[in-house]
Amino acid sequence: ALGSIFANRGDVELSDVADVDISQVGQYVVLSLSPLQQDNKKSRNRLFNKIELRINKKTCELQRLTIHEKGSDYTQYDFAGFKYDVPVADNLFKP
Repeated sequence: ALGSIFANRGDVELSDVADVDISQVGQYVVLSLSPLQQDNKKSRNRLFNKIELRINKKTCELQRLTIHEKGSDYTQYDFAGFKYDVPVADNLFKP
């Protein structure tokens, strides 16, 4: 479950471990997930403060994933050039 990313444990309710905010910015829906502060020690060891997913409203495609780290650092992944129903060889997924 998505909540396990925040809590580092099995299935949990996302709202029990994160503040969830949904907003619209132009043609995108932005889903922001921020871990709830449980205690100072866990908060200090946390690798990120917020994760944002930017989803195209028309196509429902994930356009951007941004991971906000401590301070002002962040890691951003932009997705584009989606292809659907492309044949892929089975051996591509074998170790």
